[in-house]
Amino acid sequence: MKRFCMVLASAAMMLSGGVAMASSMSLTHFKPKVMPVLVAVNAKGHVTKVLPSTQLSPRLQRLLTENLNEWIAKPAMTKGHAVGSQVIVNVACVPNRARTATTT
Repeated sequence: MKRFCMVLASAAMMLSGGVAMASSMSLTHFKPKVMPVLVAVNAKGHVTKVLPSTQLSPRLQRLLTENLNEWIAKPAMTKGHAVGSQVIVNVACVPNRARTATTT
Protein backbone atom coordinates (compact mmCIF):
# COMPACT_ATOMS: atom_id res chain seq x y z
CA MET A 1 0.00 0.00 0.00
CA LYS A 2 2.82 2.38 0.87
CA ARG A 3 4.50 1.71 -2.48
CA PHE A 4 1.23 2.37 -4.32
CA CYS A 5 0.87 5.77 -2.59
CA MET A 6 4.44 6.73 -3.53
CA VAL A 7 3.85 5.81 -7.19
CA LEU A 8 0.58 7.74 -7.22
CA ALA A 9 2.19 10.80 -5.61
CA SER A 10 5.12 10.68 -8.07
CA ALA A 11 2.76 10.47 -11.04
CA ALA A 12 0.72 13.42 -9.75
CA MET A 13 3.85 15.54 -9.27
CA MET A 14 5.12 14.76 -12.77
CA LEU A 15 1.79 15.62 -14.37
CA SER A 16 1.29 18.85 -12.44
CA GLY A 17 4.95 19.89 -12.92
CA GLY A 18 4.57 19.74 -16.69
CA VAL A 19 1.53 22.00 -16.56
CA ALA A 20 3.35 24.51 -14.34
CA MET A 21 6.37 24.57 -16.68
CA ALA A 22 4.18 25.07 -19.74
CA SER A 23 2.55 28.24 -18.41
CA SER A 24 5.79 30.24 -18.19
CA MET A 25 9.51 29.52 -18.25
CA SER A 26 10.20 32.80 -16.45
CA LEU A 27 9.93 33.25 -12.70
CA THR A 28 9.34 36.98 -13.12
CA HIS A 29 6.34 38.41 -14.91
CA PHE A 30 6.77 41.77 -16.64
CA LYS A 31 4.12 44.34 -17.40
CA PRO A 32 2.97 44.31 -21.02
CA LYS A 33 4.90 46.68 -23.33
CA VAL A 34 7.57 47.25 -20.65
CA MET A 35 11.10 45.94 -21.16
CA PRO A 36 13.55 45.73 -18.26
CA VAL A 37 17.06 46.80 -19.30
CA LEU A 38 20.24 46.32 -17.26
CA VAL A 39 22.38 49.45 -17.63
CA ALA A 40 26.00 49.76 -16.49
CA VAL A 41 27.26 53.31 -15.84
CA ASN A 42 30.93 54.16 -15.22
CA ALA A 43 32.28 56.67 -12.69
CA LYS A 44 32.16 59.44 -15.32
CA GLY A 45 28.41 58.98 -15.82
CA HIS A 46 28.65 57.34 -19.26
CA VAL A 47 26.62 54.27 -20.18
CA THR A 48 29.07 51.41 -20.78
CA LYS A 49 26.75 48.44 -21.22
CA VAL A 50 23.10 47.97 -22.12
CA LEU A 51 21.52 44.50 -21.76
CA PRO A 52 17.80 44.43 -22.67
CA SER A 53 15.68 41.50 -21.51
CA THR A 54 14.94 40.57 -25.12
CA GLN A 55 17.27 40.66 -28.09
CA LEU A 56 16.94 43.78 -30.23
CA SER A 57 18.04 44.54 -33.75
CA PRO A 58 21.33 46.48 -33.98
CA ARG A 59 19.43 49.63 -34.96
CA LEU A 60 17.09 49.46 -31.94
CA GLN A 61 19.99 48.56 -29.63
CA ARG A 62 21.88 51.68 -30.78
CA LEU A 63 18.75 53.84 -30.37
CA LEU A 64 18.17 52.47 -26.87
CA THR A 65 21.80 53.13 -25.89
CA GLU A 66 21.61 56.71 -27.20
CA ASN A 67 18.40 57.35 -25.26
CA LEU A 68 19.84 55.92 -22.05
CA ASN A 69 22.91 58.15 -22.46
CA GLU A 70 20.55 61.14 -22.62
CA TRP A 71 18.50 60.00 -19.61
CA ILE A 72 21.46 59.35 -17.30
CA ALA A 73 22.92 62.71 -16.30
CA LYS A 74 25.56 61.77 -13.71
CA PRO A 75 27.13 58.74 -12.01
CA ALA A 76 26.08 57.21 -8.73
CA MET A 77 27.64 58.80 -5.65
CA THR A 78 28.99 57.04 -2.56
CA LYS A 79 30.32 59.14 0.32
CA GLY A 80 30.75 62.10 -2.01
CA HIS A 81 32.69 60.15 -4.68
CA ALA A 82 31.47 59.13 -8.12
CA VAL A 83 31.33 55.34 -8.58
CA GLY A 84 30.38 52.95 -11.34
CA SER A 85 27.01 51.29 -10.94
CA GLN A 86 24.38 49.07 -12.50
CA VAL A 87 20.68 49.80 -12.60
CA ILE A 88 17.62 48.12 -14.08
CA VAL A 89 15.56 50.57 -16.09
CA ASN A 90 12.02 49.64 -17.18
CA VAL A 91 11.59 51.01 -20.68
CA ALA A 92 8.13 51.39 -22.21
CA CYS A 93 8.26 50.92 -25.95
CA VAL A 94 5.61 53.09 -27.59
CA PRO A 95 5.67 53.28 -31.39
CA ASN A 96 4.99 56.60 -33.07
CA ARG A 97 2.23 56.38 -35.62
CA ALA A 98 3.17 57.89 -38.96
CA ARG A 99 1.12 60.95 -39.70
CA THR A 100 -0.63 60.69 -42.99
CA ALA A 101 -1.06 63.74 -45.16
CA THR A 102 -4.70 64.60 -45.74
CA THR A 103 -5.79 66.42 -48.84
CA THR A 104 -8.89 68.56 -48.90
